[in-house]
Amino acid sequence: FEHNETEDVVVTLSLPEYTLDGVPFSTQVVIPYDGSGASQGTQNFSVAGYTVTPIDNEVQIIYSAETVANGTPVMLTTNNGIQFTTLAYRYIEGYFGPSQFNLGQSDIDLMIFQELLTGDFSIADPQLNISLRNGFGYPVQAVVNALYIVQEDGTQIDFTGDVVADGVAVNFPSQEGEVAFTTFTVDKDNSNIDVILNADDITELVYDFGAIVNPDQDPSIRGFVADTSSFAFGIELDLPLFGTATGFSLSTTRDLDLDLSAPENITQAEIRIITENELPIDMGLQLEYLDADGNVIGQLFELPEIALAAPIDGTGTSTGTTTTTSTGVVSDADLTGFLNAAQVRITATFTTANNGNTNVRIRNLDDIGIKAGLKLTYGN
Repeated sequence: FEHNETEDVVVTLSLPEYTLDGVPFSTQVVIPYDGSGASQGTQNFSVAGYTVTPIDNEVQIIYSAETVANGTPVMLTTNNGIQFTTLAYRYIEGYFGPSQFNLGQSDIDLMIFQELLTGDFSIADPQLNISLRNGFGYPVQAVVNALYIVQEDGTQIDFTGDVVADGVAVNFPSQEGEVAFTTFTVDKDNSNIDVILNADDITELVYDFGAIVNPDQDPSIRGFVADTSSFAFGIELDLPLFGTATGFSLSTTRDLDLDLSAPENITQAEIRIITENELPIDMGLQLEYLDADGNVIGQLFELPEIALAAPIDGTGTSTGTTTTTSTGVVSDADLTGFLNAAQVRITATFTTANNGNTNVRIRNLDDIGIKAGLKLTYGN
């Protein structure tokens, strides 16, 4: 504050809408006469803990000045002002106009599709489950800033659909200290997720979400924000084992030591495999026997269906067990190589029921049992 008087002046400052225990804020600033020209005075004060109740969205700043000696009112110069610094709230209530904030971009690694799967594999009902936790007491609309998958060559394929275009209304608490939860799912009914996640050579899913405050701009809604309010979200990609597979394969190589007596007298080798399959999947098997250098010297079965799929109902769920018996005979030309093989490479292929044309469900209670035996025939 500044005055042109030739004596000390006291300024009384009042903020009627700032109250502490019902008492409005008021303070005084003494501006001593400095002996020449205009005299100035500055004072810092705290409004920590005060409740601010604006009238028509405004607060008043009232000040008056008088001489210290006899209380004579004086006029201050125009070089006066009040400034609020480091203003922080504990709780604010009222109408919050529309604004938007972003939650940041992140991604989900989908390299499992590249590393584990071969053949044709289709997921019938993939889902992206999103959960929101809101501690702000006003309407919020969750929006999708970006949602797409990236293929191995860098190509991006965007998600489309109602939920992507329109977003989702987020629940909000009615009073301080509460939180409200909202969950929504991006699925094949409201997006193209089933097409996207069955695309070739996908490596990652990228997402970027945001939120719009008071999207309807309704001034009749009184909201609140506390210093403890927070907004958080979680995302989960659900790839249920429900779909189709054709030629999906796995392979492993193991050391082989038959430890046979008088192998020179063996005239025939026969392998029999019996499977009891509760899975709605046909399984084929190929056995390749290798020499010490890893070279293929013969094979058995050549990927026949050694385990036929279990019967299924209309939902693709297994309803029983299918037993399959397979026999492989080592040819005379391959017999010596088989008996002296150092390793065996086992390759299994999987195709869902009806030659991969029917969606099936894989459950943890379904099992497959495999019994294998080796029959050797000795000559004289």
